[in-house]
Amino acid sequence: MEPLEWLDVLDENGVKIGIKEREAIHRDGDWHRTFDCWLVDVATPAVLFQQRSFGKRDFPGLFDTSAAGHYRAGETWLDGVRELEEEVGLTIPPDQLVPLGVRTKAVRQGDRVDNEFQDVFLAPAPRDPSRLRLNPAEVAGVAWIELTAGLEFFAEASPWVEAEWWGPDGRAEVRRLAWPDFVPAKDRYYLKVFIMVERWLSGRRELAI
Repeated sequence: MEPLEWLDVLDENGVKIGIKEREAIHRDGDWHRTFDCWLVDVATPAVLFQQRSFGKRDFPGLFDTSAAGHYRAGETWLDGVRELEEEVGLTIPPDQLVPLGVRTKAVRQGDRVDNEFQDVFLAPAPRDPSRLRLNPAEVAGVAWIELTAGLEFFAEASPWVEAEWWGPDGRAEVRRLAWPDFVPAKDRYYLKVFIMVERWLSGRRELAI
């Protein structure tokens, strides 16, 4: 049996009001804080999406944030950086992360309610398969989507987007991804991320998600 994972419980304003076990938080719909980091290849430029493991309970096989996870009770975003190492095998110094602010996410799936305050970041990463070590328990693959193509697709100007997909076993192929391939985001989250990447790469610092 896996050990219980205890998280901070927050009120609707993001203020800590207690701690609770993770499954109970999702059962009861308590607000909690999470870490979301998007990896960006500056040279191409392109943004990395993680394909969730097919063994995941939530959204198996769909594409989402490069690396993400929950903070344990008492932790901050500095602790959340570990998700990059655990999921895609990259060690990135915290001072290289670019904060975009906090996204509010509220999702119900059956009897599970996920109410999150997500700390969202960008971070530079090379488009080099030898640098990644994908954790197959977490990740079924990753896909690089180039900035211009992603802006067009997530603005709904194209029915699909071309991505360079890499698997944990080193396989690489070009795939066409459509909306059903991504974790649903009703707030146009992915488009906002690509707009912020474009701003960041142009040297602007007015960044907010």
